[in-house]
Amino acid sequence: MPGLVTELFPLHQTERPGFRKSSRGVKTITRISNKLEKPRNHRPDFKTDQASPVWKDGSGRLVETLIADASLNGIDVRGTYDLVSLDHFALRSLDSYLIKMFRGDVVVSSNRVSQRYWRIRNQNENKTSNFERQQIAFRCELKKLMADSILLERHQKACDVHSNRAAELNKIPEFSARREWILENSWEV
Repeated sequence: MPGLVTELFPLHQTERPGFRKSSRGVKTITRISNKLEKPRNHRPDFKTDQASPVWKDGSGRLVETLIADASLNGIDVRGTYDLVSLDHFALRSLDSYLIKMFRGDVVVSSNRVSQRYWRIRNQNENKTSNFERQQIAFRCELKKLMADSILLERHQKACDVHSNRAAELNKIPEFSARREWILENSWEV
């Protein structure tokens, strides 16, 4: 599906969740340094002989739970968007979800992405992010990138591979059944 992700998928989870929807996965901005043991999808591992990292939320407050428990990957996000939010497009399109289901999760490829994964992440209730002021810069940078013929060719090839993979998966009963389930249960037609 060509286009800017921010324009194709403008709706997001609410930034003001109630208690039931308040726990969300952590995404971390990390500087590569000698303190880093291993980068990870949600929170990196730091070397134990180094000073502990400073964990802050999107409102600049210390997150004591992440400091206390290195195994935690989520926090209560209520009131944490005053300074910054990071938009995470976990689902994007239905085809992208089915490809993710085929590929498996990021950590363990044999773990299939489930219906629960869709239900939890299909929370497009609000237009919470406003990229209007960045769109001109986004488009300008995209135009520069696509002016490079090699990059343009590779971009198109990647889009074609994605489309072809989705078409092939839709021929497999497990994937076509999941598509039908989503269409019947997740979207008003």
